[in-house]
Amino acid sequence: KKARYLLNNFMLNSSCYKYNYRGLLHSLLAKPVSYDNRFLCSEFVYYILKESGVVDFKIPRNLVRPQDFMVLESNIIYKGDLRKIVKTNSNNQSFSALF
Repeated sequence: KKARYLLNNFMLNSSCYKYNYRGLLHSLLAKPVSYDNRFLCSEFVYYILKESGVVDFKIPRNLVRPQDFMVLESNIIYKGDLRKIVKTNSNNQSFSALF
């Protein structure tokens, strides 16, 4: 429920968020830096999971790499182009409402 709530807030305020280009450089240099409205892809996923109480890697969010998620026990709930999910949702609801 918490993850859905967070995702809905991100979707409703999507114009406030940007890709974290500076964070990419900091990540490559292993320098922990976070911005409130900028995320790397893996940083965004980790933020949602951590704030939802699902996982805490105990490292700064911009230093999380996609391969860090491989250690989590999980089930794949969707595989494919996420844009197709949004396009098939005729009620114009947020992405998280589909799950």
